[in-house]
Amino acid sequence: MEIVSIAIATFILFLIGYISYDFKVVSISGFAASMIVALIIIMAVYPYWFSAMLMFLIIGAATSKFRYSVKKRKGVAEAKKGRTYENIWGNAFVAFACAIAFFFTYEGVFLFGYLASLATAAADTTAAEIGVLARKKPVMITTFKRVKTGTDGGISWLGTSSAALAAFAVSATPFVFLHGSWMMIAVCTVAGTIGMLFDSFIGATLERKGIFTKHETNFSATLLGAVIAMVWYFFL
Repeated sequence: MEIVSIAIATFILFLIGYISYDFKVVSISGFAASMIVALIIIMAVYPYWFSAMLMFLIIGAATSKFRYSVKKRKGVAEAKKGRTYENIWGNAFVAFACAIAFFFTYEGVFLFGYLASLATAAADTTAAEIGVLARKKPVMITTFKRVKTGTDGGISWLGTSSAALAAFAVSATPFVFLHGSWMMIAVCTVAGTIGMLFDSFIGATLERKGIFTKHETNFSATLLGAVIAMVWYFFL
């Protein structure tokens, strides 16, 4: 049954990856990187936990293309070539590391880190892609003053609430396959949402000053989301 599950998960993975590439959600390097990372994660955490990674990929592809013409008109649409391998590693490296750590230790704490990092990545992607569609201009997370749509560090109620829903969707996906718990869902949803807000904070400070790149910001946010969930794990 495990072999069948892995085969099915792999097929779905390649299907989503190909569709994402065909619709220019990811570039050829992004497609290759996502396939390599995802295949290793499938082997490390098994398909039912990998389902969270699939949900993240689906959310990323769907939100990127959602009302794309409106985003293009506003000048905030994702580049036509799609996300590159740097985007993939920035968002998925922490999940990848936690999956490998779980494979060698079988410690539940690493599943919390894995799930929370993906919840953070999904929340951040959703906040960026959906938040720019808000009718009102966002506010800067550090000053709460109105800023231009698409400004690093800008947040909105639409983007933040959508991000929290995305974090919940990723955190709850393994539960559909009878893995995880309600407490795990709650912890990783909260950790993912906090990680997303931290991403905005870094974007408003270090990234705007040129100290961090967008990919380093993504990595920092997913790392914080994972750490919060892993620390929380020991108090459960």
